Amino acid sequence: MAGRLGKASPKPKPSKRGVAADFEAVMDYTNYSPRGRNENDHLRRTLKEIEETVKIMLKKREGQEVDQKMNP
Repeated sequence: MAGRLGKASPKPKPSKRGVAADFEAVMDYTNYSPRGRNENDHLRRTLKEIEETVKIMLKKREGQEVDQKMNP
């Protein structure tokens, strides 16, 4: 696995077993692999879209003017 791309030195790994080791492996995969980064970026974009939608809904509830660029 290409877990060390872009890193100057390898991350020190404590010896863990069971669930802790599985969790560590998943975190390494999502943090350092290109596929994991892309998946995280997609989730981050989705979260931003949800936040913008909630802001628009709150403004509409309060009766404020909604920016046209926020709500096409």
